[in-house]
Amino acid sequence: MNTVFATQSMLQAIGVGARRSLPAAATINWVLKDGLGRLGRLSISTKFGGSFDADLKRFRFVTSIMYCVALAMEYSTPLAPRLFLPLASLANIGKNVGLATYVATQPAFHRSFARGNNLADISAKSQARRLGQQMVFDNVGLALAVLLTHLVRGSERAQRVLPLALFPVLAAGDLASIYFEMKAIHLRSLNRERAEILADHWLGAGASLTPAQVSRAERLLLPPRLDGSALRLSIGALEAGVEGAEDVRALVRHRPPYFLKVAPRAGGRAHAHLALSAEAEARDVLAAVLQTAILRRELRAAPQAPPDFVGDLEGAGWQTDHVLLSRSERARYSVQGGA
Repeated sequence: MNTVFATQSMLQAIGVGARRSLPAAATINWVLKDGLGRLGRLSISTKFGGSFDADLKRFRFVTSIMYCVALAMEYSTPLAPRLFLPLASLANIGKNVGLATYVATQPAFHRSFARGNNLADISAKSQARRLGQQMVFDNVGLALAVLLTHLVRGSERAQRVLPLALFPVLAAGDLASIYFEMKAIHLRSLNRERAEILADHWLGAGASLTPAQVSRAERLLLPPRLDGSALRLSIGALEAGVEGAEDVRALVRHRPPYFLKVAPRAGGRAHAHLALSAEAEARDVLAAVLQTAILRRELRAAPQAPPDFVGDLEGAGWQTDHVLLSRSERARYSVQGGA
């Protein structure tokens, strides 16, 4: 229904249905906005594709908001027909970004439901469910859109106002559905946010949270909760954490699997930066995350992730053999030479 009204608004903006329309100009504008949309989709997929796995739910929800904003721009084209091309092009870029993210993240969500080597079976069932929903809800939405348009057919002003009046309700319903869908998916893989939530809770309660409990705690739009704590953790290249010759000498002398540096910041808050060596494994990442959580509680840093912590995570259903990191977080360093 949302798409029906958006398309109707754009057709009105380019003059389709008007007494004096320009078919050639309308066709050129339509093709141009589609081409620019595909270019935007390609750019986003190329730039951010390497980070999708590290934050699946956030990418999915944020780009869904972008999709709704893009629809709002399509709705507004009749209000500014002369700006049809820039408005429709930007809208199409936003929609293509949303669609690209949806297509890219679906296999990972399907994998979270797999308990054996049945990923293809789950994907097939998901497609069948989606096609069934489209057949029902798309037709119902189309019928309602046609009915409402028919009811206001006598007033051109009402025909223009109707889509704008319905858009907030339709967009809110769409985003609410996606939000609860993301909350209902319980990923068992670890990324920075989920690992920090688990470490912080484990230190306080002595037990691990389940994937379902972490799903309720992790955020989809706002920054991770612990980013606003007294000690924020970032993961990235070594250059961002090394501050002097003493740090370099310590790296050469000890050759640790990771480098964790805590630096004070203005306002009384501190920042911890983690750099991973080329030999660092998933347990090293978990050790650093746990050390940061301990530092938040003003305790001594643990030299390594206690076996009980990793064991509790595995017992709660978490996959500890790999920690998903974004493209910038995957930067590694190696130490050459001796002390």
